[in-house]
Amino acid sequence: MANKFGLGSLSLETKKPNTTAWINKAKPYFVDQIGDTLQGDLDMNNFQDKIAKQKLDIQQLIDNIPDENEDTFQQELNALETKLNSELQKELTNIKQQIQNIDGSEIKTYIQQQIQNIDDSEIKTYIQQQIQNIDDSVTQQQITTINNL
Repeated sequence: MANKFGLGSLSLETKKPNTTAWINKAKPYFVDQIGDTLQGDLDMNNFQDKIAKQKLDIQQLIDNIPDENEDTFQQELNALETKLNSELQKELTNIKQQIQNIDGSEIKTYIQQQIQNIDDSEIKTYIQQQIQNIDDSVTQQQITTINNL
C-alpha cells in the first residue's frame, strides 16, 4: 500500500553499515505505516465528503417541505382537544353512574358483620393488660415535676 504513494523508493542510508541494515529492515514497516495513514486520511476525507453531501441533501429536503399555515395547526390542535375532552367526559359519566349503582345496604351489612365478629372480651383483656403495664411511679414523678414548676 505504501508503494502506491511512491514511498518505497525513499533512500534511507547512513554512514554506519549496521544502522543502514537496520533501517533497510525496518523501512517496509514504517513505509507501510505511513501509507496506511495516508490511505486512512483519504478514507476520512471521502467519509467527510459523504457526510457533507448528506447534510446538503437533508437541508434540501427540509427546504422542500411545504409551509403549513399556522392556522391549520391551530385548527388541528383544537379538534384534537375537543375530541379528548369529549372522550374524557364520557368516561367521567360512566364512572359517576357506577358510583351511583353501588348498593349501600350491602356495604353496611358487611361492616356490621365484621363488627360482630370482633370479640369484645379479647379487646377488654388487652386494654386491661395495657393499663396494668403503666408504671405509676413514672407517672407520679412526672406529676411532681410539673407541680414543682
